[in-house]
Amino acid sequence: MKKRANTLAELLLAMGLLALLSGVLYLIIDLGIRSFQRSVVRHNIQADSQRVAYRLTEDLRRTHFFTVSLIETKSSKDNYQRDAICMAGVKDWTNPNAIDPVSNRPKWDRYFLYYCVRQAGDEPVTSIYRCVILPKSTNEIGQFAFPSLNPSVHCKPNPATVADFESFGKLSDLVESLSATSIDNSQWRIRLKLRQRGAVRQGKRTIDEVQETVIQIKPENTFPMYN
Repeated sequence: MKKRANTLAELLLAMGLLALLSGVLYLIIDLGIRSFQRSVVRHNIQADSQRVAYRLTEDLRRTHFFTVSLIETKSSKDNYQRDAICMAGVKDWTNPNAIDPVSNRPKWDRYFLYYCVRQAGDEPVTSIYRCVILPKSTNEIGQFAFPSLNPSVHCKPNPATVADFESFGKLSDLVESLSATSIDNSQWRIRLKLRQRGAVRQGKRTIDEVQETVIQIKPENTFPMYN
């Protein structure tokens, strides 16, 4: 029996079907890769947001309301609010000596400073640091805001150059804005916005991944001021 050869039309049809299936497979794989990349980016930005919010919440919750000081700053072109927040703290709350047995109040021994690096250009995102300040004089530690706080001295691009810092740590490189507002002289509302630029690709365009967090905290170690 003679074998029938494939006609040109049949060959073209097969090639067309193969191209169609390849195109569909490519779209499925590309969609999967984009979904995976977006999930990774979203996880990373959420982790950064939770890290900053957790540290801020813990430090503010344990401090005295009147020890909190605020430096209202913006980016170089005033497009992004990036406040610096400073508050009194204690090195080790588990230490029995951290609380004064007579007044039953914390023995403040340091200040915590959160600030965003002010860059030369108006970058949409920047780094945020948490720094531990040990004042040079014990008279500068107490139930009041850090009297020597100075943005030109303490909010430098490189925290390693600040002599007052005992230690510091970078919490995120994705901060777009950070602002703090006092409420009724008893609480603080913090707005934190993080942005990952070009996180997701849609065709020829890329879009940013944004995470915004609002926390409201009442400092629990607030007492009437001394006379």
